[in-house]
Amino acid sequence: MLYVVINTQGEPIAQGLTLAEAGHAILTHDGARYELRPDEDGEGWILWSKSLNGRWTQCVFGSWQTDRDAAEAVILAEVVRAADAFNGWTAEAIPQADFDAMQARLAEEGAE
Repeated sequence: MLYVVINTQGEPIAQGLTLAEAGHAILTHDGARYELRPDEDGEGWILWSKSLNGRWTQCVFGSWQTDRDAAEAVILAEVVRAADAFNGWTAEAIPQADFDAMQARLAEEGAE
């Protein structure tokens, strides 16, 4: 499945993204950065983010996967799933097919 990431105004930021690419776009759309750091006990990885000109902050997302790439895939998928719960506070991802259908409906309504 492919995704579209939309900003807080509902405008598309990027289209045709994989789940991991959508998670990356959500985390970085406003100039923020993120990184994965090893969990304190050495088992798994924790997401940290830094807003533009801000401080690094530990996020609620993490994975017990010991392989960093596998952990990143899990964490980015969780970011996508959770983004819509922020009710417009941050960018969110929607399936590309849903976005395309919405655009088609809007075009039809505009043509009437």
